[in-house]
Amino acid sequence: MDFSIPDHVQKLRKQIRSFVDAELIPLEADFRLDDGLALEKQLAPLRQKVRDIGLWAPGLPQDVGGMGLSLMDLALISEEVARSPVGYY
Repeated sequence: MDFSIPDHVQKLRKQIRSFVDAELIPLEADFRLDDGLALEKQLAPLRQKVRDIGLWAPGLPQDVGGMGLSLMDLALISEEVARSPVGYY
């Protein structure tokens, strides 16, 4: 059985790691569980940026605007997204 990570997923993981490091981790200082509206205002332009760079909705089919990734691919990229509590916010 081959347990290697496919090249396309390795590339996605690297791209997501860079985004999380540059865009999300700096927001963690402002992250408050009781103040979601303040964080929401900061995240709105970042969500558009994610759309613009083609990383939006990785689990949805491509014909509805997602990336069409498999469940295994999603698990592997989730490791990167979840490095920040803001990642799935």
